[in-house]
Amino acid sequence: MKPTMIRVSGVSKSYVLKHQATAKRDHTTLREDLSNAVKQMFHRTSQGAFQKKETFWALRDISFEVREGDSVGFIGHNGAGKSTLLKLLSRITDPTSGEIELTGRVASLLEVATGFHPELTGRENIYLKGAVMGMRHAETKKRFDEIVDFAEVERFLDTPVKRYSSGMYVKLGFSVAAHLNPEILIVDEVLAVGDAQFQRKCINKMQSILTGEGRTILFVSHNLSLIRTLCNRAIILKGGQLIADGDTETVVNQYTEMTENTSGGDLATRTDRKGEGKLRATKFEAVSMDGEGTRLFTGHPVRFVVHVNHYLPEANCILLINTDKIPTPIASFNSSFVAPQDGVNNLDYPAFVCEIPELPLVAGRYKLGIQLHIGGVAQDEILNVCHIEVERSNFQERPPTPWGGMGDVLVPHRWLLPPH
Repeated sequence: MKPTMIRVSGVSKSYVLKHQATAKRDHTTLREDLSNAVKQMFHRTSQGAFQKKETFWALRDISFEVREGDSVGFIGHNGAGKSTLLKLLSRITDPTSGEIELTGRVASLLEVATGFHPELTGRENIYLKGAVMGMRHAETKKRFDEIVDFAEVERFLDTPVKRYSSGMYVKLGFSVAAHLNPEILIVDEVLAVGDAQFQRKCINKMQSILTGEGRTILFVSHNLSLIRTLCNRAIILKGGQLIADGDTETVVNQYTEMTENTSGGDLATRTDRKGEGKLRATKFEAVSMDGEGTRLFTGHPVRFVVHVNHYLPEANCILLINTDKIPTPIASFNSSFVAPQDGVNNLDYPAFVCEIPELPLVAGRYKLGIQLHIGGVAQDEILNVCHIEVERSNFQERPPTPWGGMGDVLVPHRWLLPPH
């Protein structure tokens, strides 16, 4: 049995949040604002309640072990406690209670500027990071050229890193963390800052670390397909608690079901909607048309069903597909643009049904939105109906490129190659 590299026992983390008491009036005078500021400086209270304190538990009683060579993916909604846990494991902050035992050197990439001194150059920060990790100067020097080549920042090596873009920060930060031979590598979603080509380089590097070097990786990502590819184990965090821990496929499927139950399904009671309300969406379904249930695959047929409270002949439905990377939709489907292949559904309930014979999305996580219009006037709009997870598969008989290639949408095409 491989040795245990990480042991987390009953770890909890709390923060004290302070709230200024709500004033009885909507507006205060400048004199009152200055008076309250002075009182706050001396920790006084206004009428005994200038500040209210609240204890917020970011993590509660977390326990697990990680063995050498494991790759563990942490998944959960924003605010679930994933980043807090990684900060504890990176020794950036201490737990409120419980114990963490780490064996070996730890390299972490949690935030864009983690471990860098803004006034030092890229070159100086490489050696500084190595020293912090316990590397000898000669060891860092031996890896120096490899780090610089991977990070693609040779031109800016002698520039203070405070002048680096966020993408340059990430490139150098990951390169240093991955090439200085840590026994444990901790990576947060910060990799999403880099460009797609560099993201693939990082993922390839993490795979080589796992398969060729046998080191341990802890990885946070909202991209479940990537978790499936990189990790042999996954952990779900929800509300600061550990909900599931097991093999990746089982845990990711459990998380997908949880997401569907909370984000999609019944829409009748949703309050995050706009529109005049003459027509309402009541339920949403995203299902495979080739017998895979709610599992969706690149290039496979899929059916999106928008249930409505009643049907009006002049009504139309718009489906929007978004990613978390960009604010605008990457694809949309509008029922008002009629085509010969359109028809009438034979369902016994009112619904708009959009069928896609070959889903043209690369593997990844996508957010769906709905708009219902009557005569061009919005009646119902829910921009975050649910998330769907698309898994890797062939598209028009072409095998998927590593990590989906560039972009999110696939286009039918053919190549005419020069003769050999």
